[in-house]
Amino acid sequence: MPSLLDLRSVTVGCLIDGQPSAGAWVMLMLDVKQKNGFAVPAGPANESGVLVVSGEYIHAWAERQLSLALMDYGSPAGVLTGWISVHPLVEVDGFDGAIALFGRDAYPPGFPEEIAAYRRLVHQRRGCEVLMTVLASDPPDLFEVTAYPALTRIS
Repeated sequence: MPSLLDLRSVTVGCLIDGQPSAGAWVMLMLDVKQKNGFAVPAGPANESGVLVVSGEYIHAWAERQLSLALMDYGSPAGVLTGWISVHPLVEVDGFDGAIALFGRDAYPPGFPEEIAAYRRLVHQRRGCEVLMTVLASDPPDLFEVTAYPALTRIS
């Protein structure tokens, strides 16, 4: 059974209309055997459109979700299937409601401001195509990491 504690990083390339997308965010979905999968927003990508998400960050988000909704999630230590899917994060308006419901302290420092900045970028890029590519995971054979769907249009 793979452990998030053994995952060092997932590296993703982000393109919007074929150009590196500085500031892009992704949603990593951790597949589980029971209950709900964990959704981990990560960003922003650097000037080259590359985003390196640490295993520590992914684990912390999963633990945060578990603490906020214990009945909805199983412990990440026992339910992961070994598959992580990476999705372009293009629907960001729902974060406002979640932050209002759970409070700013339920999120990492600066997250509400970062997601607000990303919301502005998404709104500017409506109609553009977003392409996510998994460049690497470290260690490479611990999890199967797939970009899905690879191509998305911002609506």
